[in-house]
Amino acid sequence: MARPLCLVGSLAIAFAVQAAEPVEALTAHPLGAKSQWDYRVDEGGRLWLAYYDANRRLRLRYPDGREQSFQPEERGQAPSGLGLEAMGGGVDLLWRDKMPKKGLYLVDSTLPDMSPLEIGAGTEPLARIRAEADGAGLLHLLWYGEETGEPTGSPYNLYHRTWHRSSESLSPTELVMPGIYPSMVTDETGGVMVFSWLRDASPKRIVARYRPASGGGEADQAGFGPAVTISEIATIAPLLESFRSGSRWFVLWVGQSGEERADYRLEGAYSDDTGKSWTRFGFEGLEAMSIASLQRAADGSGHIILAISALERKDGVKSKRDVFLLRSEDNGTTWSKPEPLRRPAPADAGATTDGSVDLRAFHAKDPSVAFGSEPGQVVVVWEDWRNIRGSLYASLSKDYGRTWAASNVRLPVDPGKNFGMDGKLNGIYKDGSHFAVLAGRYENDTLSTRQIVRVGLSWPELADYTEPEPADLPTKAERVEAVRKRAQAFWTAVMNDDYKDAYALQDPFFRARMSMRDYLTKTGMIKYESAKIDSIDINGARAELQVKLRASIPSYKLPTTGEVVSKPEKEVTVSSVWLWVDGDWYKEFRIESKDIVFTVY
Repeated sequence: MARPLCLVGSLAIAFAVQAAEPVEALTAHPLGAKSQWDYRVDEGGRLWLAYYDANRRLRLRYPDGREQSFQPEERGQAPSGLGLEAMGGGVDLLWRDKMPKKGLYLVDSTLPDMSPLEIGAGTEPLARIRAEADGAGLLHLLWYGEETGEPTGSPYNLYHRTWHRSSESLSPTELVMPGIYPSMVTDETGGVMVFSWLRDASPKRIVARYRPASGGGEADQAGFGPAVTISEIATIAPLLESFRSGSRWFVLWVGQSGEERADYRLEGAYSDDTGKSWTRFGFEGLEAMSIASLQRAADGSGHIILAISALERKDGVKSKRDVFLLRSEDNGTTWSKPEPLRRPAPADAGATTDGSVDLRAFHAKDPSVAFGSEPGQVVVVWEDWRNIRGSLYASLSKDYGRTWAASNVRLPVDPGKNFGMDGKLNGIYKDGSHFAVLAGRYENDTLSTRQIVRVGLSWPELADYTEPEPADLPTKAERVEAVRKRAQAFWTAVMNDDYKDAYALQDPFFRARMSMRDYLTKTGMIKYESAKIDSIDINGARAELQVKLRASIPSYKLPTTGEVVSKPEKEVTVSSVWLWVDGDWYKEFRIESKDIVFTVY
C-alpha cells in the first residue's frame, strides 16, 4: 500500500489510505461552491447523500451510486432547505418547495412508490429544517414558519410533527414555540427536546421544551412540557447546536455583544433532568475569537470533543481562520482551554529558520471530528490552505485527544485540485474499522463548482509513523534563489512589454478567472524602466519581495472622457507576493487600490 509523504516541520509523516484510489467521486452532477448537501449512514453501514446541484436541483444519491432528482429539468422555480435522516435500511428526505404548492415535502426511500408528501400546510414554512429519528422508530420533523396570527404573537414560530413509517402516517402539526433557529435532540425512549432563541420575546432568550414519548405529567395537549428558559441573551449568531452525551442534554450557542455586536462568546448549558433545570457554562480562551464553525463528537462515556474554526480579532490585523479542539472528560462538567490543531512557529521563525513555517499566514477551517472503534481513538480532519491550494489535513489520537499519534498529516489529494470541508456538517464518520472523510473537490481554480468525494482512511496504519526528511529537499537559500529568478523573469517581461510571458507567471487562481486576451487589453499603460529586488522573505509556500521600480506613464487618452493622462518617471518600492504552487513560484495577482486578490489562502 502506498504511503504518500507530507512535510511537517523537519519530519515527513506517512499514512495509509483504505483503497488503491484514495479519492472516490460520489456526486454525478457538480455542486455550486455554496450548494447545500448532507449525508447519513444507515444501520447497514451504507452511505446516502442528498445535495443541490449547481442548477439548484435537489438530488438523492443511493448507496449503489444511482441518483434520483425530485424536480423536472425544465422547471424554473428551485426548492430550498434540506433535512436528511437515516432510519433502518433507508433515509427520509425533507425539503421546502413552492411547487406544486408552497410547503414542506417528505419522501421515504423505503417506500419506492411514495409521492412527495406535503407536511407543512398552514405554517408558511421556511428553509430551516430538521429531521431526527428517535430510539422508538419515529422520525421527528422540526421547522420554522412565518404563518401570521399565531397565538404566540411572533411572526416566526417552530412546528413539530412525527412520521410513522410502519403505518405511513403523520402526527398532527404542533406549534411548539416562537423562534427562528430550530434545533432538537431525541432519546432512545422516543422523547424529543426542542430548542430555540426567542428573538421577539422580552427579554430575548434561549428556551427548551421537552416532549416525552407518551406525554403525561406536566405536558400540554400537544405533549410538550412547559418552556424552560436556559439563558437570557440579546443576540446570538446563527449557530444553535444541541446533542446528548449519555443521559445529559446539551445546547451550545455563540452570543454576540459589544459595539456592533462584534464580541463573540461560545457558551452552553446542560441538563440532567430532561430539561427541567439547566447548568450554564462558558469556554475560557475564546473571548477574542469569532467562531465560524463547530462540530462535535461524544462517545457516550463522558468524553466530548468540540472541533471549531475561529478567527482571532485584532484591531488593524487581517487574521486568518484557524482550527482548535475543546475537550471534556467528565461529560461536559469541565472543559479544556482551546488547543490549536496546528502549532505555528514564532512569528519571525519562518523568515529566519530553515524548515519552519508560521502557519498563521494561511487559513485553516471547518474541522470535523469522530471517535474510532477503539477506546481513545479520535480523528480530526480540516481544510488547510498552507499549500496555497486547499488540502485536507488530519490529526489522530489514541488517548481522547490529549496527545497525537499522528499530527498535521496531509491526506492524499489529486494534484492541481483544491479540496474543502463544509463547516455546516461533520464530514467524517466511522466506517467499520476505518474512517471515511467526505469533502468537496473543486473542478478548477475558479472555485465555483465542486464534487463531493470520499477519502477512506485505515486506522492501524495511521499511528505514529515518521521518516527522515529527504536529503534532496531544497534549502532555504535555494528557494530564495528560485523565487528571485522567477520574479526577475516577470519584471524583465514587463519591461520588454512581453505581457504574454508576464501572464504565464501570474497565479493560477487569477488565470482561471481572467483569460490572456482580457489581460492583454488591460495592461501596458505603465512603462517600466528598471526593477531591482531588494529583499525576499519566505514563509512556507509564500514569499514576500520588496522590489524597487522605476516607471512612468506615457501620454494616453482616457476612452471615457478623452482626457490626456501622463505621469513622469518615478522610483517607488512595492511589495510583491509570490506563491509556491504546482511545483514553481507564481506572482500573486493583486489590485492594490482595491485590495483584490483571487487566491483564498
